[in-house]
Amino acid sequence: MKRKQKKSENPKVSVIVPVYNVEKYLRECLDSIVNQTLKDIEIICVDDGSTDSSPEILKEYAAKDKRITVLEQVNKYAGAARNAGIAIAKGEYLSFLDSDDIFALDMLEKLYNKAVEENADCCVCRFQRYNNGEILPATYNIREDYLPSQQCFSPRDIAENIFQTFVGWPWDKLYKRSTVEKYALKFQALHHSNDTYFVLMFLALSDRITYISDVLVNYRIHGSSLAHTKDAYANCFALALKQLYKGLKEHHIFEIYKNSFRKYVTHFAKWHISTMNSPKAKKAVQKYLNNLVKYICVQEYGVWKGYKKYLQLKNDYCCLGERTLRYSIKLFFCWCLYGWEQYGGRKVWKIFGLPIFKRRIYANGITRKYYILGLPVMKVSRKNKR
Repeated sequence: MKRKQKKSENPKVSVIVPVYNVEKYLRECLDSIVNQTLKDIEIICVDDGSTDSSPEILKEYAAKDKRITVLEQVNKYAGAARNAGIAIAKGEYLSFLDSDDIFALDMLEKLYNKAVEENADCCVCRFQRYNNGEILPATYNIREDYLPSQQCFSPRDIAENIFQTFVGWPWDKLYKRSTVEKYALKFQALHHSNDTYFVLMFLALSDRITYISDVLVNYRIHGSSLAHTKDAYANCFALALKQLYKGLKEHHIFEIYKNSFRKYVTHFAKWHISTMNSPKAKKAVQKYLNNLVKYICVQEYGVWKGYKKYLQLKNDYCCLGERTLRYSIKLFFCWCLYGWEQYGGRKVWKIFGLPIFKRRIYANGITRKYYILGLPVMKVSRKNKR
């Protein structure tokens, strides 16, 4: 009989596993974690309202291994489940595994040792696809052609391609918990694409990133995966990208990663359209992409100028079908190419090129001018109180 593992107060790694109706694969997943060569870990399993025997399997494993903690919640999707795990995690590093996938038995040891050796915020490994015992190689989650010569680097060293170098899923990476807490990063409570914001923001905010070339995760492909139910939630990708945009702006790093973000938006949108099953869902993705680009244009240019640029490209390229995606992408390229104008303390609103309102901020106050048909009709000044 195997001896029960003791739970550490300060484990090296906290493994967080969201669980939802995976009774067929759950034992294999848990076995790959409890048998890790790195023993000083805690395992937090969050049952996301399963209706099959998954909760009973979790309780069975928790009774045998004291390192396992089981949380339960109503169905809120994997993002919310991971957040619940992060809230109680004590590990120096965090790891995430989907409950139908499998870790190599030495994964955590190799990633942890590399992360500690390099004092890295994030350590990434390679993966392979797994389908009924058949192994399908995959090399695209680490783009070596974008990597610098050194194996530990700042994300700013690859700012032009940071979001292209690695993939925005969580399970092939180790994350320093103190960095997650420093920036209060959380997963989004979305049906899918709930990991995009967390992973890509963590990469952008990290000081040091490292990687190893070993294949240490088996990603299972099967028909019941969430990836096969995306048609009903076509807006999730746009919500994820919008939150990523807001996060980059909030942390004042958008200008650094703007070009990589632009490329990621076009790639992510194309990929989502290609994975949708129905024409209706494909069209919905195109609509949400249009709304996203419109939002970003307005944020960068202001209400009138941003919407004017959007309408100009929409009139040139708007039609039904795939070209809707085409003009949205061209619009996004246009925004990234020209950037936005800096007026200092001046703000101008126009309709059809004619000014209707101007505001200018001086050291001692604000001046506002109002126009009709481009002609000034009123001027209002307000001085600052001393």
